[in-house]
Formats: sequence, C-alpha cells, structure tokens
Amino acid sequence: MKPSIINHTILCLLLLAVTPLPAAAQNQMRSRGSADSSPQNPCPQAIENLDAQLNHLREEVRELKAALAEQRLRTQRNKLAQLERKLGQLQAEQRLLQEQERITTQELSEMEKLLGSASLAADERTALEEFRTRLADEGLQRLRAAQQTLAQQEAELTQRLEQEKQQLQELVERAKGADVEVGEPVKAQKRPPGASRGPR
Repeated sequence: MKPSIINHTILCLLLLAVTPLPAAAQNQMRSRGSADSSPQNPCPQAIENLDAQLNHLREEVRELKAALAEQRLRTQRNKLAQLERKLGQLQAEQRLLQEQERITTQELSEMEKLLGSASLAADERTALEEFRTRLADEGLQRLRAAQQTLAQQEAELTQRLEQEKQQLQELVERAKGADVEVGEPVKAQKRPPGASRGPR
C-alpha cells in the first residue's frame, strides 16, 4: 500500500474520533445504557391499582360472609318459631284432654252417688251401671291414652327445640365474628302451668 493512502486512512479515523455524535444518537445511546445498567422498577400506579383491587375483593368476601350468616340466622329462627308453634298446639291439646278427663271423672263420681241411692229403680240402676262402665272403660281410658301420646310427642319436641336453640346460639357466635347484627338473644320456651304433666 502506498504511504499517501495510509496517511489518508489514518486522518479519516482521527476525524471520526474527535467529531461529536448527533444529539439524537447520543440520547439513544444514553437511554440504552441506562436501561442496561439500572433494573426495571414497577410502576407505582400499577401497585396502587392492585392494592385497591385486593381491598375491594376483601370487602366483597366480607359482605358475602355477612349475608350468609344473616341467612342462616333467619332460617334457624324460622325453624325455631315453627317448632314453638307446634309445641304450643300440643300443650293446648293436652290441656283440653286434661279438662275432659276432669269432667269425666266428676261425672263418674256423681254416678256412684246415684247408684248408692236406695230410691233408684232397678231398670234405672241397670242402665246407669252400663253407662258408667262404658264411660270409664271407653271414655276415660281413651282420654288417658291420648294424653300419654301427646306427652311423649311434647317431650320429643321439647328436646328437639333445645337442640335447635343450641344450634342458633352457635350461629349467633359465628355471626358476631362476621360483624352481623344478631338481633334478640335466644329465649327459653315458657310452658303454661300444667302443660308438661302426663296422664293422671
């Protein structure tokens, strides 16, 4: 290679080395170098949006739990109300049978007094004895058997009612944990006087 060509090449290289780059090229190189040298940081706005979405989901879950607890409380209270009404009906029937038994027993006592009267005619005495026997064997025994059946049903229903009240109390405690308004506390069923008595 000739010396003039070599000198020309060296001069061109020197000019390229000392000549500044255009501003766009410099900015591109700076951006590329900055991207390569520093780690990528997540956008703060994206983080805030994610937190807001998580908080919204938590609130929806809390509301769903509260709604479910309220529904369970309503269902359990309705079940208790039905059982209490049924128990009240059984107790009313039991009182009615007890009153019928009292009246029947009183009638039998009056018949005994009539049969002890010497002035009673023979045919009247025979008819009265037959009626007294029928009333004692059929009427009184039927009333007592019905009372025994009702007493058994009442005992079973009372036991079930207590179990359902315990279930309601457990639901109330769970509802309190979910910030649910639980309403009135569970009340014990009041029995009318003589309602739980069995047949005499």
